[in-house]
Amino acid sequence: MRFYAVMLILVSILCSCGNDAPFSIQVMPAILVEDPQQPPATGWTRIDFSGSYHTAPGLYDVAPDTLLTEWNIISYKAASPTPDKHSVIIRLNIYAQQKMEKFSNDAAHLKQPLGVKIDGRWADFIPLLGPINDRLTLTGFTSPDLVRLKSYIDTK
Repeated sequence: MRFYAVMLILVSILCSCGNDAPFSIQVMPAILVEDPQQPPATGWTRIDFSGSYHTAPGLYDVAPDTLLTEWNIISYKAASPTPDKHSVIIRLNIYAQQKMEKFSNDAAHLKQPLGVKIDGRWADFIPLLGPINDRLTLTGFTSPDLVRLKSYIDTK
């Protein structure tokens, strides 16, 4: 009986290894659609966002270029506005710091939304309120997202 229990544990461990999909975070420039009859700019993608704790529902056009990914995060601190929705203050690597400083110092980008995509899910659209240095607050994380982010940072 002990043998079967040990075998069951070993099989469970072996089956669980390597099956996790890679963790993914993308932050992209976006704009709130004012006229839904107009198509998005060439290369941009239209998103019908259902809303979040921080953001009202709406149509957003998202740029094809990614500003940040999970690779740019060197550390984070989680906050919980509600039990199931979380904000994360991320600390950026030097490459992302320089890129975000340049992007956020352009007055045309201020008060425009940034689309936050976590594991293929549009988590939130947050406004760019001012220049970014080495930290940025992202919203729309779930509890499982936080677990995966911690695992990603710990094993990076």
